[in-house]
Amino acid sequence: MIILLTSLYFLYASLLLYTYSSGYSFLRYILKRKNVKILLSIESIFVILGLFIIATDKPFNIIVLIILASHLVGIFWIISDKENFYSIVDENMTWNSDMVEKFSAITLMAYGIFVYISRLII
Repeated sequence: MIILLTSLYFLYASLLLYTYSSGYSFLRYILKRKNVKILLSIESIFVILGLFIIATDKPFNIIVLIILASHLVGIFWIISDKENFYSIVDENMTWNSDMVEKFSAITLMAYGIFVYISRLII
């Protein structure tokens, strides 16, 4: 399961980088207000896999739990305060769209690396 989760993080980061470099931004697409269901679906996939790893992995995987918490905070923020979330997204995508695109992909790659090495640390 850890390999699957790591692969999904790298696949998602690669998709973001590829679409950004080719002139079409998947990140901008999923961050539109009308596509909130797609964003929540993607986040839910990571949450479900993270929960499965935490429930089945022995010893307890604290790194996956921390990454899972970041996904849960994001989902909770989108659901509970959608207007604030989208005002921040709109502001950052207007002024720093290149940085947001690259930072999102780097963050996903880092998550993938952390999940992969979590087995070595435990």
